[in-house]
Amino acid sequence: MFRPRFPLLLLSLVLLAAPLYADLTCSLAITVNCSSGHCISTTMNNGPNTCSGTFVAAMFSQSTGVTIGGFTTSLGLETCLDSSSFPTASASPFGLCVGDAALAPGASFTAAASISGTGTPAGIPLTAETFVEDDQGNELAFVYAFNNLDVPTCTPTVAASPLQTRAGRWVPCRRTR
Repeated sequence: MFRPRFPLLLLSLVLLAAPLYADLTCSLAITVNCSSGHCISTTMNNGPNTCSGTFVAAMFSQSTGVTIGGFTTSLGLETCLDSSSFPTASASPFGLCVGDAALAPGASFTAAASISGTGTPAGIPLTAETFVEDDQGNELAFVYAFNNLDVPTCTPTVAASPLQTRAGRWVPCRRTR
């Protein structure tokens, strides 16, 4: 005799157990703020699991004449360097730290650097990012933020037009002398 409840029970158990064996990646968020010659990014673990693996925390600028130095993190990453670590000038100044670490759920870490160059630090285009991979080289998380991003608005702008409307029709404007 066929029991219709047994296949449903088996399917329910499989569906409930699937999240236990799913590939759990990191759920990170990042912000960056610059002022008075310093930029600080904050990376937060918004997920329910500890994010662990090889972390890369970095800041980059595409502006010429910018220097990024003294890059550090509060996560304790072992290796930190910046574009001044190399004998030739870099077209894209950077600072970064790399190392194995773990970030608990709800925890955060900061990355900080000194910024100098043309303009104020808040006006220098800068990207902060955090990348995490596991022991096999699989990407667990990649987040980035910009310090001077102009957020678009939903308000459309209309360029001035030489046309005007009259009674629902478009007619050209007439010049008077």
